[in-house]
Amino acid sequence: MPYKAFKTADGDVLLGGGNDRLYGVLCTSIGKPEWILDERFRTNALRVQHRDTLEELIENETRKKTTQEWLDILEGCGMREYLDAELVFCPLY
Repeated sequence: MPYKAFKTADGDVLLGGGNDRLYGVLCTSIGKPEWILDERFRTNALRVQHRDTLEELIENETRKKTTQEWLDILEGCGMREYLDAELVFCPLY
């Protein structure tokens, strides 16, 4: 958690942080590393419990850039193997 399509400035993008490591990479990549230590989101179970809040926070950030900008930011961030498999981050057109 999270794993869903989020609005960008010009479309949608599918983001996923299906474990604690990927969630940390995601937070750092979107410029919100403080979310890693946020008590509401420290574990996957807590992220599920606070899903609506977390998804709103993420989408507030993803709306600030285009889909291509997010693809560029996330390339090489440690989620590369998932990018290639289109499991963690892919544009939705």
